[in-house]
Amino acid sequence: MTRRDEILEVLIDFAKDHKGNSPSQNDLLMEMRKIGYTMSRGTLQVHLLKLLAEGRIYRKDGKLIITGSDWIPPEYDAEIPPIFLLESAI
Repeated sequence: MTRRDEILEVLIDFAKDHKGNSPSQNDLLMEMRKIGYTMSRGTLQVHLLKLLAEGRIYRKDGKLIITGSDWIPPEYDAEIPPIFLLESAI
């Protein structure tokens, strides 16, 4: 597994743990440190640019998106309506 593969895995895991949100570069650097990799912001940027060039990720509105991924909205409990419904009822 290459370093880029590991960065991609961290991106995927972060998105799963944060309801589809992508990490900031600082978040990504911290997550990489947790698995034993310390790198500079510049090195991370080079790897991200290579992942972009390979088509494995893309940017949309400043966010990193994993190519081929789908966002599945969370299911809401019928007993507890989403906040936007509560605000519209006021």
